[in-house]
Amino acid sequence: MYLGGKKAAVLGVKVADTSKPTKQVEHRDLAGSKGFNIKRYRHYKFTEIIALDGDIRRSNRDEEKRKAKNTTLLQNAIQEASYKSDPGPLNRAISDYGADKQLQYALKALAVLQSITKPSVYTLSGIVNACVRCGDLASAVSYVDNSQKNWSITPNEVVLTALIKGLCNAGQQEQAFNVLTTMGEKYGSTPNDRMASTLLRGCMRNTEGPGTKKLIKTLKGFDIDIKKNPWALEYTVKALSSSGLINEAAKYLITGSVNQAGCVSVATACILVGNHELARAALEAAKNSASSSSESKGFVSDMGKRQQSALMFNQLRDREIETEVSKVEDVLSEVVRLAALPTGFHSYKDDKMVIVIDPPAEGDVSEKKLIDVKNRFENPNLPLKVEVCMGHGEWVVGRAASEQNEANWIGIEIRPDRVYQAWSKRRLKGVKEEPKNLVLVCADAREAVNQLSGVSELFINYPEPPGWMSSKSNLLDTAFFESVHRCLIIGGAVTMMSDHGLYSAHTAHRLASLGRKGLFYSALTPCDGLPLSTDVPSNYGSSYFDRMWTNGKRSKRYFIQYIKPTDTVSKNLTWLDTGADDLPHDDDNVSVRVNVVFV
Repeated sequence: MYLGGKKAAVLGVKVADTSKPTKQVEHRDLAGSKGFNIKRYRHYKFTEIIALDGDIRRSNRDEEKRKAKNTTLLQNAIQEASYKSDPGPLNRAISDYGADKQLQYALKALAVLQSITKPSVYTLSGIVNACVRCGDLASAVSYVDNSQKNWSITPNEVVLTALIKGLCNAGQQEQAFNVLTTMGEKYGSTPNDRMASTLLRGCMRNTEGPGTKKLIKTLKGFDIDIKKNPWALEYTVKALSSSGLINEAAKYLITGSVNQAGCVSVATACILVGNHELARAALEAAKNSASSSSESKGFVSDMGKRQQSALMFNQLRDREIETEVSKVEDVLSEVVRLAALPTGFHSYKDDKMVIVIDPPAEGDVSEKKLIDVKNRFENPNLPLKVEVCMGHGEWVVGRAASEQNEANWIGIEIRPDRVYQAWSKRRLKGVKEEPKNLVLVCADAREAVNQLSGVSELFINYPEPPGWMSSKSNLLDTAFFESVHRCLIIGGAVTMMSDHGLYSAHTAHRLASLGRKGLFYSALTPCDGLPLSTDVPSNYGSSYFDRMWTNGKRSKRYFIQYIKPTDTVSKNLTWLDTGADDLPHDDDNVSVRVNVVFV
């Protein structure tokens, strides 16, 4: 990406004042440590950041059109509902906004609907689903708990399934199970297959093996047979396997209905606990199992965009699973040949290199102790590097393995099943390659970062963009980066990699804004102060997301790196004043203005 020349001059990028001597300050760029001359540092407005890249400009225009479309949709729904005194159009709008993760529009539609007529069970299901999809579980619970009192509505199976999904996503598996067991008495509802799959998926995400056994026993009382649902079977065997309950998981393999993903998860768990015979059987079952896209029919050209995306995702998933089968086979051969891989673990939580941080109790604002990780590393004096939201852990496991004698690593992930997968990848590296310099932390990223110190580099790879920047699901807000600043050492770096240009622009602008407080400065082109780049270091590492987007013919990446300066550097950075900022991050997109005359 070329950001110099006339465009840079127009934007005022060249800010070094050569008429006076400049101070030498320490700076670590992508290649290492070196000095550079800097006198003044430019603060970019958001509109100036998006002007730096054509794809970001187009994405921003698309986002503006999306906002306009959402506002028009709401206006039309209000007009139609007010003329007909029919809540149907507003109910559909709430449902559509929930699917698009636009909670602020859904709430506006709900407020208008309540001013016109009484909400229905369709209103309740739409707003609960919108809250769940946008990470506002407290509101979802409140709507369900108060629906009978406030709206005289009894939640049905659709509403309760959405609530169960939210509880499972938040790690509240026991509360989700309680909804299932009490719904008959409280609401006169009966569990169905979809609800069962949602709960089993929650068991898988939260590695709840014992909870899975308890749930299956309960479902039998409602005549729900999970063996008839391939997705429910996959969730079941994965939940049991990740908890070390391999014999219970293996029982389902004999049905021949478990897909490849489920079979390979059983094989992996069997190797980790030392049951090689059962591992071979599971691998054989994986080779004979159906793949995700084996049912797909028709030509891609005849499909819609959403169908094409789903097919592409399934095809990549199948290739990833086939690769995983080969890797697990190779590891099994090596383990048998060398009699390697100690078998003392029946759960990843038994490993001293895994730390589980429970979420704080509601209302708990007490100061938390720092995470003690130094004593867990063989060489505690190496630089400490961190990846937050590590996903399945492929990137951090690869980086840690390549830097065994250079750095210690921490991988942070809120989902227990992903921590288990990362732990499995680390263990299956084998005796010679398994990184001993990697600690995995199962925790909310905010909580974990608040309890870290002495970090030299913190990485954020492919964060999920929120529905809107002020959404509760947006991790990368000002408070988070202030916590990152506290945990970094002087000269430490925060780095973000993303394929989402507009989210990258928002994040770069937020970091640049914090630069005005002396917290960070850009490491990319310090003399110019450019906020982001599409030039990615060649040795940065690879991940599932890289392969997914390459498979989808998308290859552009946005790279952001900001440095925590010394106090001296911070005081000597004189910012060019570009006037009032043009994007108040914490207030954007939170209100929708509609003017309608009701008749």
